[in-house]
Amino acid sequence: MLTVTRDMVLPTTITGSYPRPLWFDRSLAGRSFKSALGDSLFREQYLDAVASIIAEQEAAGLDIVTDGDSRFDLTVGGKSWFFYPIERLGGVCDHRDTSRGWMSRHGLRPGKILWEVQEAYQPGVVRERLTRGPLEYAALWQVAQRMTDRPVKFGAICAPALASMLWNEYYDDDKAMVFDLCEIINAEFRDMAAAGCPLIQVEEPPHHMRAQQPDCTDADLEKTISRHTTAFCGSLGVASVGSKNCRSFDRILPASTMPPYWPVTLSHGKVEPTAESQMKPCSLLHASSRRFRRPAGARRRAVRARPAAPALRAATLPHRRARR
Repeated sequence: MLTVTRDMVLPTTITGSYPRPLWFDRSLAGRSFKSALGDSLFREQYLDAVASIIAEQEAAGLDIVTDGDSRFDLTVGGKSWFFYPIERLGGVCDHRDTSRGWMSRHGLRPGKILWEVQEAYQPGVVRERLTRGPLEYAALWQVAQRMTDRPVKFGAICAPALASMLWNEYYDDDKAMVFDLCEIINAEFRDMAAAGCPLIQVEEPPHHMRAQQPDCTDADLEKTISRHTTAFCGSLGVASVGSKNCRSFDRILPASTMPPYWPVTLSHGKVEPTAESQMKPCSLLHASSRRFRRPAGARRRAVRARPAAPALRAATLPHRRARR
């Protein structure tokens, strides 16, 4: 059954990273999030950014809010979507100039925007068995949830997509590597469910990329789904999970096969699609956003437009110096 949206009519939320404020110029740079909160400058900027982002979503009337992926560093082309977890995994050593197959498969060359992205990404090399590091998804969600009485959704990359940004020099095949990644991500989701996170949004399995390869078969796509589902198994408690799809790839897969939001319920080791998702896409609306830098003065405008904070929320926020 649906949990977060059960009693909502046409619930609204956003998908993607929120624009990073100009004044938020500190980054994690590979550090543990919990450790970085001991850095006074990062702590103040991070908490201010998350509070502002949530307040803007509340002012817009969204039912489900996010922290805007504020954990991500200010990097080229959304690099942190892949590299927030990669920088924290055990077994990843060194890097390569490009990801496998991207350049040849898409005919990338200097002057194309995806060439610039790939030049900046520098994929990691797996030379040992992958192990779980300080991803700390639960802690990230808890910081955001204490700032609002609305449900906070947490977004994360899926294991098959994460594997596409790794060079495998340890495992016999990529399938074994993906399964280890699934186990690592599953452990993070279990911790989030135990902490009380009501809604986890996971990137879709990369069918839109795999399906373009000439040797792709239905069996290959089924294996991808199987690996993707492994990351959702064994949840402690019950949380709702949505798997979002990249709508720009409708030309590869028919729109009717790509619901924008596919809700499933995690409960006692089982992954069950809701009755609604078996019949039609969920009615969640997604307002697309991208990580662009906000114009100067936008933070001041957002603060002026912000509604008064409830007393409980104000009491839970740490003291912050006033800024002009």
